Amino acid sequence: MERKRAETNQPRHKVLRAGRVLQDAPLPSDVRAGLMRALAEQPGITAIGEAVDPLGRRGVALASASTTRTVTAEFGTPPEEQGTFASREEIVFDRETGEVLAVQRVLTEPGGAYRDRAPGFVISYSVIRDSGWTDSRPRPPAKPPF
Repeated sequence: MERKRAETNQPRHKVLRAGRVLQDAPLPSDVRAGLMRALAEQPGITAIGEAVDPLGRRGVALASASTTRTVTAEFGTPPEEQGTFASREEIVFDRETGEVLAVQRVLTEPGGAYRDRAPGFVISYSVIRDSGWTDSRPRPPAKPPF
């Protein structure tokens, strides 16, 4: 139990938890700002300044310290995807409103399945196109966002 608790207190997990909280409910701007300041004060979390989300929107970001992961053949991973790489979690905010634009996992040291990618490659992401309260049913967009 103690080992599990220590793992969930890693900086990357703090960024992911904050991202979930900020994504899942529209919050007043003062609450959002307080959560961002609290996250920025956590050990292993750094303000990285300008960032671009996967949809090309510019914002500012907080990032976790880089963590290393080694992928082995233990679960049947093909040899070309095995190896060691490092990545960090980033949460990208709109500079004007403080709303979350994206939470993304970004490559910091190539290796494994990402050996041919440059640092900065976005491994995975979640974007928020819009959020807010409504009394009506949401309508799907007329066309896909990409």
